[in-house]
Amino acid sequence: PVVAQMIEAAITPLGGEFLDLTGIYRDAEGQMFTDYAHLTPAANQILAEHLGERVKARLAGPPAAPPQG
Repeated sequence: PVVAQMIEAAITPLGGEFLDLTGIYRDAEGQMFTDYAHLTPAANQILAEHLGERVKARLAGPPAAPPQG
């Protein structure tokens, strides 16, 4: 979480949006990685669906304000 917070803090003022993808495979069944860094086809499908939803939401309108706190 610390690294994600640092990245988000660095890019937000520049107009960027950080997508924390650490939990997208939490409920997935089967192997998600072929080695320490490369995804299986099933994991790539999950990633594509997740990113596709975010892109569609972004194209539909302005992003929601970040939570306060």
